[in-house]
Amino acid sequence: MRPRTLRTRKVHGLGPLRFAVSGWLTTNPEGTTNMNSNETMVPDGSFPTSFDKFSAAFSSEENCRLYLARCRWPDGFRCPSCGGRDAYWLSARALWKCKDCRRQVSVTSGTVMHRSRQPLTRWFLAAWLVATSSSGISARQLQSKLGLKRYET
Repeated sequence: MRPRTLRTRKVHGLGPLRFAVSGWLTTNPEGTTNMNSNETMVPDGSFPTSFDKFSAAFSSEENCRLYLARCRWPDGFRCPSCGGRDAYWLSARALWKCKDCRRQVSVTSGTVMHRSRQPLTRWFLAAWLVATSSSGISARQLQSKLGLKRYET
């Protein structure tokens, strides 16, 4: 069953992105990426309660990036500079580029993850560990669980 579509925006390399009513980020049948309710992405408002569900939903950089894009632009891409609605994907740099003002936009800009050397999968795991730890987690414990060699990121 295909979700009803709110908006369609062409993103180079991913095909037209559809931000569906159900909250899933999907692409058209010709696209290379599909994130729908039959796959691994968690729906809006839910939380992966087990590590198995978390690791299935956020197992790759692409899944994390698509999740952030869906959270950041629930009604479709909007340029933070000019408000433009059309963008295309720069796969070599993992950025969207606005067609109107040509500004390059990352889904991580304006977050602690921006320009980090750590992969998004590690950031998502850190957030999940902090959120699910009932008694809290120290920075040293987090460093150990994430396999970080240094205390800084």
